[in-house]
Amino acid sequence: MPAPPHPYVLEPSLELTAVPPDCLPTLEAARVRLRWLADHDLGDLFALFADPEVTRYWPWPAFVVPAQAETLLADIRAGFTDRRLLQWGVARGDDDSLIGTCLLAAVDRVHRRAEIGFALARPVWGSGLMLEAVSRLIDFAFGPLGLTRLEADVDPRNLASLRLLERLGFHREGLLRERWRVAGELQDSLVLGLLARERLGPRIAAVGPREWRAGAGGRYGRPVEANHIVTRIARLPDEAPLLKRFIDELQAVEHAIEPDRRVDDTVADEYLAQLLKTVAEKDGRIFVAVVDETVVGWLVTHVVEDAIYVCAEDRTYGYMAELFVEAAFRQRRVAQALFTTAEADFAARGLRTVEINALAGNAVARAAYESLGYRLYSLALRKRL
Repeated sequence: MPAPPHPYVLEPSLELTAVPPDCLPTLEAARVRLRWLADHDLGDLFALFADPEVTRYWPWPAFVVPAQAETLLADIRAGFTDRRLLQWGVARGDDDSLIGTCLLAAVDRVHRRAEIGFALARPVWGSGLMLEAVSRLIDFAFGPLGLTRLEADVDPRNLASLRLLERLGFHREGLLRERWRVAGELQDSLVLGLLARERLGPRIAAVGPREWRAGAGGRYGRPVEANHIVTRIARLPDEAPLLKRFIDELQAVEHAIEPDRRVDDTVADEYLAQLLKTVAEKDGRIFVAVVDETVVGWLVTHVVEDAIYVCAEDRTYGYMAELFVEAAFRQRRVAQALFTTAEADFAARGLRTVEINALAGNAVARAAYESLGYRLYSLALRKRL
């Protein structure tokens, strides 16, 4: 005899196939990586949560004995076993030293949502490293993991965390009064939320992910299981010949718009040398975009000190000096990934304005920049005598 129907029907449960059975996947960003917490991290884990400034707005007080770090690590691993808690260590990209943690808690596989949280060691506060880490985690949550909503529970006094989350697109959705009692103190909670469709739409231009899934079907197309786009710093001098080829190809494109653009055999050598000098003198960066281990585009940035007639707070700004993406990848969000990487880098250095120039006849480039939130600021007019 068949079983009677259940009084209500649940949506299919998310399988979380992006999470291996034995440990969390490593998520790489430009300067940090999110990785599995190992036994050798216990010392750093204790130091992190023993700092009362780090735990000031957490729902438990600072650690006082190393055994508490051992208990925390055991709880993290137990949460991983049943997939209700996914907590990564945040490590420096250069030496893999632990500087914080990022987590997805209360993972709801039916309704495809989770709570996001993070903690960062005080010596690296203000460095922009946690912005990179959380942005990378959001991309993983809404991409391979398959979630559609993320929530954050933040003490209203925790202004730094609120700023970080709002820069990444989170919306304030409500205040829960006296929700936590920590060390005898009642604490309120602000609830913030971010939806996958918001992250994957126009708001994506305001964040700084370092790995993207290439979208299909236009600028705001939903990411699909296609090529990964990873942005990183260019490896020089090894990649110099490739960058010179990019210069030659860009010069050819711009020569078709403005015939005064050089297309001779030496322009790439001369221009790359000039760019490297500018990057060295003006705190610049050369980012490249990589798809399937192949470099398919680059972006050169540096910092500009403007004239005295500009307001003091806008006098120093970021400048996008050179952008090129291979023709086959121009509809696959590569430029967008490069832009948001550079914008996050500028923001981490305290800059609040970014500028890029385009030839007046390059309507495609101008439309692309405007789609990312850039607006026409000044006009340069030219007359031949």
